[in-house]
Amino acid sequence: MSQATQRVHIHHPGLLKIVKITPQGEQMIMDELSSLEEGRLESDAIFPIEAPAVLKVTTLSGASYRFIIAGEIMVIEHLNDIEDVNVPSPTNGYVLYWDAAAGKWQAKAIPPPTSKVRAHLDGARQAIPTQTFTKVQLNAEDFDTLDEFDHINNYRFTPKTAGAYLFMGSLRYWQTVANKSFFADLYKNGEWYSSAGFQSSVAGDLEAIILDIVLCDVGDYLELWAWHNSGVNAKLTHLGQTWCAITKLA
Repeated sequence: MSQATQRVHIHHPGLLKIVKITPQGEQMIMDELSSLEEGRLESDAIFPIEAPAVLKVTTLSGASYRFIIAGEIMVIEHLNDIEDVNVPSPTNGYVLYWDAAAGKWQAKAIPPPTSKVRAHLDGARQAIPTQTFTKVQLNAEDFDTLDEFDHINNYRFTPKTAGAYLFMGSLRYWQTVANKSFFADLYKNGEWYSSAGFQSSVAGDLEAIILDIVLCDVGDYLELWAWHNSGVNAKLTHLGQTWCAITKLA
């Protein structure tokens, strides 16, 4: 991991010492900043540090706080005292960042993870009867950030939050019949929503690709289906060549 020197400014009335946490132990940065016996109180410490780094700050009261320095972002593990970072109304779990224009630290919530799903057909080719709408059995996941895709039983995406979702699906038909129609279909809540396909000019392996935006409420679900009129059973190629991907746009 590359390192970059960052300017760190820590504010707390009664700073005692600051150390850097390393695999080998604590590395002293500043010590004896304040002393009750000498009537000396230090509330600000400014110093350069190689990022990324983990700092431990100890105060005269005995309290200690850990800071994680990562690039231009500083995360404090215990953000519960306004004097620790001089940020109005801090909240546990917030991210701190230096606002150069305002000349002060700011705090903001970490955005929650968004829906990102990719699933594919695995194990064996799937047979699709002629002139019969058939659900594609996307039985393997590449990723599913919010656990919204059922690849075991129903082969469907059920969003946990309402919003606009981008749906992409690709069906690779294996050894198609020439001069026939082959489609990829998007279903919403068990009903046809949209489709995209091709007219085969020659026999061979060909792909039907669908791309659409769907407005979903909590409890809605999306599925990838197939349809063709080749007159015989068609087959969808597995090994990751038949798949769908879904992400939330807004």
